[in-house]
Amino acid sequence: MELDDYLAKVNIGKIMYINRIPITKIIPEHIPNYNPLTMKYRTFWTEEVRKCIDGFWVEHNGEHKYVPGTLYFYGTHWHILLNEKVSKSKTKKIAKPLVRDLEWIKFYLYMEARGFSGFEDDDEYTCHREVNLPNKERTPEFLGKGAFNKEGYLKKYIPAREYLWKYHEKSLGKPIFENMAQNVVDLESRGTGKSYTMSGITGNNFIFDGAQDFEEYWNLRKSKYKLSSETLIGAIDSKYSDDLIKKVKLGLESFEGQHIMGNKVTPPPFHKSYTGQWMAGKTIIQEVEIKRGGQWIKEGSRSKFQHRTFMDNEFAANGTRASFNVLDEIGFFYNLIETLGQMKECTADGAVKFGTIWMTGTGGDMAGGSTEAVMKVFFDPTTYDCVEFEDHYEGTDKKMGFFVPAWLGLNQFKDDLGNTNYKAAIQYLLNVRRKLAQGKDRKAYDNELAQRPIFYSEVFFISGGNILPTGELKGVLNSLETSTNPEDEGVLGHMKMNPDGTVNFILDIDGNLRDCDWPVKKGDDNTGGVRVWKKPIPNAGYGYYLAGNDPYDQDKAPNSVSLGSLIIMQRASPGVSSYDEIVSEYTGRPETARAFYEQCRLLLMWYGVIGTCLYENEKIGIKTYFENTNSLHLLAPTPMIMKTNISSNVNRGLGQHMSTPVKNEAELMLRDWLVASAGDGRLNLHNIKSKPLLKELINYNKIGNFDRVIALMLCVIQITQMFKIVADKIEEETESYDPFFDNPLFNTNSFGVGFGGINNEMF
Repeated sequence: MELDDYLAKVNIGKIMYINRIPITKIIPEHIPNYNPLTMKYRTFWTEEVRKCIDGFWVEHNGEHKYVPGTLYFYGTHWHILLNEKVSKSKTKKIAKPLVRDLEWIKFYLYMEARGFSGFEDDDEYTCHREVNLPNKERTPEFLGKGAFNKEGYLKKYIPAREYLWKYHEKSLGKPIFENMAQNVVDLESRGTGKSYTMSGITGNNFIFDGAQDFEEYWNLRKSKYKLSSETLIGAIDSKYSDDLIKKVKLGLESFEGQHIMGNKVTPPPFHKSYTGQWMAGKTIIQEVEIKRGGQWIKEGSRSKFQHRTFMDNEFAANGTRASFNVLDEIGFFYNLIETLGQMKECTADGAVKFGTIWMTGTGGDMAGGSTEAVMKVFFDPTTYDCVEFEDHYEGTDKKMGFFVPAWLGLNQFKDDLGNTNYKAAIQYLLNVRRKLAQGKDRKAYDNELAQRPIFYSEVFFISGGNILPTGELKGVLNSLETSTNPEDEGVLGHMKMNPDGTVNFILDIDGNLRDCDWPVKKGDDNTGGVRVWKKPIPNAGYGYYLAGNDPYDQDKAPNSVSLGSLIIMQRASPGVSSYDEIVSEYTGRPETARAFYEQCRLLLMWYGVIGTCLYENEKIGIKTYFENTNSLHLLAPTPMIMKTNISSNVNRGLGQHMSTPVKNEAELMLRDWLVASAGDGRLNLHNIKSKPLLKELINYNKIGNFDRVIALMLCVIQITQMFKIVADKIEEETESYDPFFDNPLFNTNSFGVGFGGINNEMF
């Protein structure tokens, strides 16, 4: 892919935040070391607390910008391990983090997720989501004061992200948080600093007891009704959350402001004493024991850090009431869906959602079936109460989670304002990819795409776990998604049997049908349709077309994510084509299984597939249906090329049982087929035009649901079986000639029109 191709596809203007404020106007270079006994000390640190909770407005060149309190806290008071010189040094030191465009984006997103609904001094606009609903869908009880102007009318609605990213003509006062909290599913490239950002947010929530309003916090400090917060850090296993815990501890132990006078040491003002343990399953509590009136008492806000692991226990958060939760490295979180279900009540008070769950995932760190769980959340954010984003990367009309491409995290391409020279950063990554693509180690190329993704779909590559050529497959998918060639798109329709027994393909002129996408979402209309790229050649002969079929038995279920899939392939034939090519696909789950079987049967008849449709025979419904419709002759016998078939006691006569050993063999056969030469420097995979199939191939693993991949595997097994038969036949004929093979039954021109007749009036 070239830079211009990427920029033509990706909406940079909607992805990048442009900072126009000098960092020195936002983050002070030094913290003054005032004497703790002076008024200057008290005044300065009181103002620092206010800035860290309420945020503040800054003016530059007549433009006013709101700075989030968490961003100010992170850039001014938090510490991380940072390269001493970003572009040269490989050593790290404890230092204040950089404030880049990426930090602005994330800390604004945090405000949105926590329920930001506008500014108190803006009498015209609100971000209260209830205002944006039709009257009949509003819940008046959820409308706060900030939704109304001085005259008592509802303000104009503006989305929170758009409002926060804007530059304003004047200061608009303190932020208001009257929306319900939301979750965030956050997938990023490796090395973007996401865990440091999470450590800063959790630190702020702990130090300031979850406060969102300085006046409330300050007034309650000296009362017995202090604010108190809970923060939860969790992962599937503590080895994935321990790193974040270490970064939180580093930040809590590195505050500036300690003052030494003689033998008296005054700790930093933001220092908090706590008790407890950081290990998984334990709790840290903000409290200290002091002796007062001859008795030891505990004082403190009792704000908490909860460290939990969820392996084999989606109930691990039960009993907590955390306002901010971080689930780290969700690419390994195989029970993510179940965990979110349990945590739903932990982050809500009746009908009000008060807590945010921030889920983080890293490109290259995805494992087996966990990937499918992450994809369900990422591509269906609303169902899981997540902040949703438009797809500004791959041009679909779907909603998605939060994605950070690799080029947005490269510090070497940031200017003094923290903004990214995106063209230079993207070009650098494309150059690296181009070099690796030319090398012999395909895994190195795949790992580069997975660990430094520039498209969100690349995050889901299973680094080291997918034996298929994911990098090349992703390149094909990218090309198809930007292609304007109608031959790449093909046509969509359904099959129909005529009264005279002939079969027709009926084009979907009205656009009522749609391809089933991948991954499948519960509740989607997955009726599907027949996609055709090349219509059948009349009287093509036996074996010119073959098929793979992964069926199902049960009728349509509303929550099912399993589909049936039939792939028709045109075999390489001398004088016609030098490579195998997919010419049609039918993937879907109509109202009844019989409807699926019938569409498969008619499609096989249309292409003249006789005895060469290899189906997954664990499901017996399709065989029964074909038998009842006198169509068993369309199905292929169990192939004897598979080692497991030779040694197995399972013999069903027709079809292939896709056991684990068979899948292991089939994966290798599929890999070899994908990278086999198709002439002119192209591989078989370059001729695949089904975008959902490509998505499945890219994300394939042994645990997930990959119906099209199974159908394609069955095609490849059938190709190999037929090649073996031909090779054996040639060898036999070389040794001795048998006139039996002159029988018309073996004349390749005798098939194709029989068994139902074929009508090639395609459109």
